[in-house]
Amino acid sequence: MYNIKNLVFYHLNTYNVRRFSVWRQLSPVCDLSTEVSAVLNHASELAKRSGSGSIESEFIVKSLLDSCSSYRKWLRTIRLSPGPIATELDDFIKRRRYTNGEERVGRSSQSAILYAQSLALSRSKPVGILELSEALLKYDDFLRGIHQRSDAGKPKVDQNAVEECLYNLTEAAKNGSGNVFVGRENELERLKGSLNRMRKNNVLLIGEPGVGKTALVERLAVDMLLEDPNITVYSLDLCRLYSGQGTRGELEAKLKSIFDTVKNGKSILFIDEIHHLIQNQENGVNVTNLLKPIMTSTLVKIIGSTTAKEYHQYFRRDRAFERRFEILRLHENSADETLAILHGSRPSLEDYHGVKITDDALVASVELSTRFIPNRYLPDKAIDLLDEAAMLSKRKRSCSNDLFELLRHKTGIISALLRGKSGNDQLNRVLSEIESMESRYKSLHGKLRDVQQQQQNHEKNGNLTKASELKNHKIPEIIRLIVQLQSDIKMVINKTIEDSKDMLPVDMLNDGNTGVSPASDPDVFSGVYVDRIDIASALSQSTGIPVSVVLRSQMGHYEQAVQQLSNIVLGQNEAVYKTLLHIYMYSSSIASGRKIGAALYYVGPPGVGKRLLLNHVSRMFGMALKYICGSNLVSSNATNILVGSPPGYIGHREGGMLCEWIKDHPYGIVAFEDAHLLHVNVVNLLIGAIDNGFLVDNQGDQCNLRQCFFVFVSNDHEQLSPLIKQNADDVISFEPLSKESVERIICKELASIDVVKLRASKAALEHLYHLAIGTKSIPNLIYRTLGSSIANLVVSGRVPIGASGELIMKSEVNLHCNHSIHICDDMVLVRDV
Repeated sequence: MYNIKNLVFYHLNTYNVRRFSVWRQLSPVCDLSTEVSAVLNHASELAKRSGSGSIESEFIVKSLLDSCSSYRKWLRTIRLSPGPIATELDDFIKRRRYTNGEERVGRSSQSAILYAQSLALSRSKPVGILELSEALLKYDDFLRGIHQRSDAGKPKVDQNAVEECLYNLTEAAKNGSGNVFVGRENELERLKGSLNRMRKNNVLLIGEPGVGKTALVERLAVDMLLEDPNITVYSLDLCRLYSGQGTRGELEAKLKSIFDTVKNGKSILFIDEIHHLIQNQENGVNVTNLLKPIMTSTLVKIIGSTTAKEYHQYFRRDRAFERRFEILRLHENSADETLAILHGSRPSLEDYHGVKITDDALVASVELSTRFIPNRYLPDKAIDLLDEAAMLSKRKRSCSNDLFELLRHKTGIISALLRGKSGNDQLNRVLSEIESMESRYKSLHGKLRDVQQQQQNHEKNGNLTKASELKNHKIPEIIRLIVQLQSDIKMVINKTIEDSKDMLPVDMLNDGNTGVSPASDPDVFSGVYVDRIDIASALSQSTGIPVSVVLRSQMGHYEQAVQQLSNIVLGQNEAVYKTLLHIYMYSSSIASGRKIGAALYYVGPPGVGKRLLLNHVSRMFGMALKYICGSNLVSSNATNILVGSPPGYIGHREGGMLCEWIKDHPYGIVAFEDAHLLHVNVVNLLIGAIDNGFLVDNQGDQCNLRQCFFVFVSNDHEQLSPLIKQNADDVISFEPLSKESVERIICKELASIDVVKLRASKAALEHLYHLAIGTKSIPNLIYRTLGSSIANLVVSGRVPIGASGELIMKSEVNLHCNHSIHICDDMVLVRDV
């Protein structure tokens, strides 16, 4: 490498300073950019104006501030303000005494330019503004002093903020505020053994969300109280750690203060979701390097928790950080272990909600959450389901108790108030009004309970039409009346007290002096029991799956459902029978081991009721319904539409259409229309999903198909992929409609017209039947043939709304004496007298 210093000083002695610009002596090895040359020439002029023969580095800084916007931007990147620096620099130059004489380059300027040249040589470029700026920050005394003052002026770490980041799990265990922990004995012993090792005594808990990683550490804190009371277990709150950081390095300083707090040899630090520390390294925040030396010492032991996905994504990239941990994997609890955990958690749930939880409810929580909540893990999902069921049961069966206690309390206040003023008439009137409202309130609540019970009975009996009507219409109306009545009662009470509160003692107005009513005390049993039906109702509310499906209570009403659908989908009794058979097999324990609800293949000519059957099945059983047209999936990359685009393509951050829909509607039907058009890649994807029971989207997430039904719909049996035929659970054929079925459908569509009550003569019905042959939709045929004519007659006033009449052929007009109205080329309407 060149010896820049020797070369520069050689040229300083060789070149005539008076003949050439003084700055040309300093660039024999590396060229100067145009901007740097202009800055140095301007610095020479500034030195002359100040009466200095030596061009010091402060003149170069002032030249940069005056003429270079990129330098001012660079100052802001190192958290320095150009304006105050320029003002302070002017004062600094005025105060300093300079010696006039022959023009020369000052020592600090020489050092700065030499360093800038070395930077430029290493970067294989001329000396630019960036190189000059970095050199001046190192060798200019004025600029270096300001930067050091800026570093010294950074905000100090608040010790109170540090303590807020630490949650003392040991203290919580002493107070009994932790959750009850049952099971995981082997994992707990492994955790204690790893913490007592001489080397690598830091533990990394790896497990899916909800398997009990945090609960295991809370159990450790409880055991430490008995085994070694001197050890304190802390939990680090990452949200508080990252909040409020302003200047660069403040996070590292706060974390260092936290480690100093717990670095006493008697502390265990638990960091939940520890992968966030590595994740912040991507943003320039280097936290793990602070942890590494602490983890090698015995002053503090660290327990981290993360999921398997984040472990592979972040820890595998930092092997030095990973190897300092002992890996402890927590797998999902079995059903028996979860049931034991629920038995241990039952007393605390009962005390909190004021209910009694039956053993049947515990078993149902495990069974139903395992079956209908596949995307979460035990025991978390079972505990959440039991907690929600207890809450809903308490609110549903005793929601009026609190209001009744409030009414009695307020009524006592009003009685004392009005009697104090000898207003017996007013007292009687107000109390009578409140009692009437309270009676209506109790009546409405009794009616609500009765209707809810009727809804559950209809769902158990398979009469989902009536159950849906009660759920969507009658129950919301009763709830609206209850809410309105609550508002009216409170308005009457508050208005009465407000009108005469000057006559009431202050202590009577203070509700806090009345104590807690028994109905609102969570420690008092309210007479509410949580059973299996309550668990099913809570699951139905959160997932949208009907209670009858959850409780498998439909098998006894199979014939009734077949009869209802056969009257709707005419002429397809066999297709209705087979479709409902697979739905009932799914609802029963017969298909409990299947990975998908069912995969069916509908084949038949257009317009025979395939779509109609799916629509009514989805409504009857509360299932979501998604139609996907096969004409959109004919290309080789059509799988991207279903599962999402791979990285680098448009929309790769968004999920696929099918995967996102299944995540939002786990209990539903996906119908692939024109399935014979599906590309072979799409067919292979769907067949794999049927075999495995899940789809994997472009983000690597699994979409569980346990409650999903696939229906492949096609008009051409020959062109359908053999893979679909082989892997479908059943091939359901839709027969061409008979003449009798077509005529029944036509009469049904005519009767469905509300504005005019229509019927058709035998000849007109025969004519419409011939028009319907080959059509894809009979309702569309009726709309195109008669819709516009009927609408014109009603709008023009020739036929009043609600009138009735008969459609006949024009050839039949002479046989009738009634006045006929033209409908179309072949038919007329004869109104009834």
